[in-house]
Amino acid sequence: MERNAGETLVTLSEVSAVKTVFAERASISAKGIFRVDVGLFPVGPLCDLRFSVKEGDTREAHVVPQTGLVGKTATLTVGRVEEVETPAGKFQAVRVETVVTAQNGRRLDPPVGYAKWFDPDLGPMNVTGNNFTRVLKSFRLGQ
Repeated sequence: MERNAGETLVTLSEVSAVKTVFAERASISAKGIFRVDVGLFPVGPLCDLRFSVKEGDTREAHVVPQTGLVGKTATLTVGRVEEVETPAGKFQAVRVETVVTAQNGRRLDPPVGYAKWFDPDLGPMNVTGNNFTRVLKSFRLGQ
């Protein structure tokens, strides 16, 4: 986590027993939480959560396909603030439901959904979907 001129950059990694792999980088500012990289690929900025947040807000999101990165069209809906418990602690986080309706221009039937919880200061805390879960294990405050 790096802080600079009203913006915090958060780097997320996936950790397994075998290795640690860079997963994504997000920017947090007064505007909201925006993904800027997924894996090795720049994607944005792609808005995950716009401030000021309001339960029930819905919007469309598009990720452009690139070599090694699947293009997606999705609908994001803001839910309520919930207490989320992770190995890194307990957080008050906003739930965002994502429904992916197309991949690489092809409609998905049925659509694929997942939920992501965001702490307004730290970014993503928890993600759950079909056959996967990611949780915040730890974080380190930088500059």
